Parts: sequence; C-alpha cells; structure tokens
Amino acid sequence: MYLSIKQFNNIFKATVDMFYPRICHICTKGLEQDEEVICTHCFQQFEPTNKKNWVNELTHSQHISEAFSGWYFNDHFQRLIHSMKYSDSAKLGFVLGSMLGQLFENNVKKQVDLLIPVPLHSMKIRQRGYNQAEWITRGLAKQWNLDYKSDLLIRHRPTVSQTTLDSSQRLKNMADAFQLRKPIPALRIGVVDDILTTGATISACGKALESAGSKAVIAITCGTPKLE
Repeated sequence: MYLSIKQFNNIFKATVDMFYPRICHICTKGLEQDEEVICTHCFQQFEPTNKKNWVNELTHSQHISEAFSGWYFNDHFQRLIHSMKYSDSAKLGFVLGSMLGQLFENNVKKQVDLLIPVPLHSMKIRQRGYNQAEWITRGLAKQWNLDYKSDLLIRHRPTVSQTTLDSSQRLKNMADAFQLRKPIPALRIGVVDDILTTGATISACGKALESAGSKAVIAITCGTPKLE
C-alpha cells in the first residue's frame, strides 16, 4: 500500500511532534495546531508600545534618525528573549521578526530600503552558534519583502555584555566596535536588534553606516524597557 504525499506528511509530522513536542517557549505548555512558537495566552501578555518614532527619548541617539520598538520588556517578553538567546532557538527569532514586521507594516516598512542586523563578534557567534538579531532580521525581511545584508556590517572587536553597564559605560563599550566591509549606496538602513535600551549599540552601528555613505539609520527592535 502506497501512501499519498499528504498521508506521509501527516505521519511525519506526528512522529516529529512525538519526539520533539511543540511547546510554548514562554510557559512550556503544548501548542495548539494554529499556534507557532508562542501560545495565544502568552502572546496576549505582550505589551505593544504603540509608539511611533521615539528617537528623542533615547539616551544615545547620535547617528539614529528614527527608532521603533514593538513591545515593552515585561516578564513574559524577557523569558522569550532569554529562550531565543540561550536555548538554541534561532527559529524563534525568525518568528519574532515576522511578528514585528506585521506590527509595523503600515508605518515603518515604507521608510526602509535595506535591513541589517546588529552583528555579533565572531567569538560570540562560535559560542552561541547564531546571531539572534540576524534571525529577527530574516523574519522581518520576509514579512516586508525587503533585502537584508548580514555580512555588510561587522563587529571587528569583542565587547562585554551591555546588561550590567550604565549609560556612559555602554557608550564607551561600543565606541568604534563596528565597521563596514565596503561603502554602501545612500540608502535608508533599518538596523535590527532584539532590545533597544539606551541606544548606544545602534548609535555605534549608525556611526559606521553613516561614514560609509548611508542616507539614514532607523533603529528597529523587538523590545524596549518600559519608561518610568
């Protein structure tokens, strides 16, 4: 008895689900058939920023024309970002990038010519196995049908984690950490990362991009801390 392609796919999926169960990356409960990576309940706990351009609220906004973040960095969102970075969940970044693209489909997409992820140093890539910002960028690029370049901007020296640094230390840590492999056309570049806090990292990226010929640098991130 021969199986149809549909029957084979159904059996294959059932086998995969048996050995690699589909669970929510936040609460670890099983996902429903129409859910992807995050269950509906956990996604409903996300807090959209509902902000337009908030570049003037950044501590370090030099070399950044506009700044957009999708959701506030609450407990649920923090667990998702941690899972994406430290649980070998590159696919999670792609899905999150697609969700971000849907959120900003109408007011940001038309302002961007090219997407670039904030790069990791090669040493960090070897440790983690992937750059979460690149996977977010891939999802965003597919959602917006835009080009992205993951090898144009590089982090040519290692930097320490920004999480434990204050504002001035963050700026010093990122100073001249990035460089371009070659000049770029006068385009509006969307620089993509998971979290935007003070703006120090993307500002440093923006400096390198501007020196290479970009027309404008737009910060696009999934999350941002809630303003007091």
